Order: sequence, then C-alpha cells, then structure tokens
Amino acid sequence: MECGIWKKYEKTTRKLCDERASYHDLYDDLKNSRRSWEIAQDIGECIEQLCGVYLRTSSTELNAGDIYYAMGKENMIPILYLKTVEYEIGGEKKYFVEYNGTSIAKSGITSRYLPEVIKKLKEIDLEKNKEYIEELEAMYYNHQKLLELQSKTEFTEEELLFLYEMYNRRDVDRNLVEQKIKGRNIQDDYDYFSEEGKVKLFLAIRDTELVEQLGNSSKKVMTLIAKWNIK
Repeated sequence: MECGIWKKYEKTTRKLCDERASYHDLYDDLKNSRRSWEIAQDIGECIEQLCGVYLRTSSTELNAGDIYYAMGKENMIPILYLKTVEYEIGGEKKYFVEYNGTSIAKSGITSRYLPEVIKKLKEIDLEKNKEYIEELEAMYYNHQKLLELQSKTEFTEEELLFLYEMYNRRDVDRNLVEQKIKGRNIQDDYDYFSEEGKVKLFLAIRDTELVEQLGNSSKKVMTLIAKWNIK
C-alpha cells in the first residue's frame, strides 16, 4: 500500500476549549489536505464526527465514532479513512463501518488499498468487523481474478461465467470486465455451456442489456432456470 501510517482519532465528548480533545487533532490534520471526500472541513464538523450532534432530534442524524486515517509517509496528507460507529436505536445495538464517506468500500477506496483496509479492520475488532472483512476480501479476490484474466484470450466455462457474473456487479472495476466481454458472441458462449452453465449465465445477465443477445433456449434449461428462481 502507498500510505504510510494509520492515525486514530477517538470518539469523545465536548470539552472545554482549552483542553486538547481528539477533534482538535483531527481538524489540524485535515485543514490543509484539500480532499473532496474529507470527513470534515472545519472544527465544528470535526466535533460532530467525534462527539455526535449537539442536540439530537432524530435517529438519522450523525453518530459519533472512532476515526482512522491513513496518512502519506512524507506529507502526512490523508489517503483514506475509516469510521466505526456504535449506537443504539429502539433498544437494539447497531454497528457499521464507513469508508471515505460511503458504506460501500468500492465507492470510497480503490482496490489497491483493500488489503491494508482489511488488515486495519482486523486490528480494530476482528469479531465486530467480520462481515465487513469478508465483504472486502471477496471484492479483492474478484479484483485479483479479473487482473489474472486480462492476459487470456480463451477461457474455460468457469472463467467465462465469472466474467459474465462480474459484468452485473458495481463493486468491481468495470474496465476490467467490459474489455473482456465486449465483442463476444454471447449466444456462442451460451451454446457452449453445460446446462447448469446456461442457467448460471442467464441468471447472471438477465438484468442487463446482454440478455437481449440470447435467442430461445431449450425447454429443459428454462425449466431449470424457473426452479433456480424458486429457491
């Protein structure tokens, strides 16, 4: 990873102005970074991120949480951040992780940083972050597999199914998928597949424009697709 160190800003409460609270450190580190995705742009926003809103009027308002920033080694400019939040609503405890202002990792961080983010989430709390870690590990696996397929021109049924499945995903690099799918004769691929493969291919592309390139299928395959949808 290209970032240098992780820095933590702890969830806190509003303190007297002459006390050195974590939100002062957060503001000092962010005020000259000029990142469009910054978690806060002024001291007031830093306070709300680490302390929560001053007067809560609804459950949808900003919740306080610990913030972790990855800083560049030389200039200490933030490269990415995580925010972990725990709160209670209706007597039920909630927990979530935010990545660069979004709950979707791919929308907030690039794939090359995923291993470091996964590592950091494990360090923070392996059990609480288990679901997030598994999601990111799957994303990284898909990204690496797509990279491996870039140099190939002929594919196995399994590899083609993977490419078609990734085509309908929004958490992968679209460029890595489209350049391998573009120009392919989907009907030829479909005819080449096993019956199970035909079912998987149809289900993978049925919500995309690619399905329009498929002709009529056998009654048996359509029956299998119907059974698959019922499961």
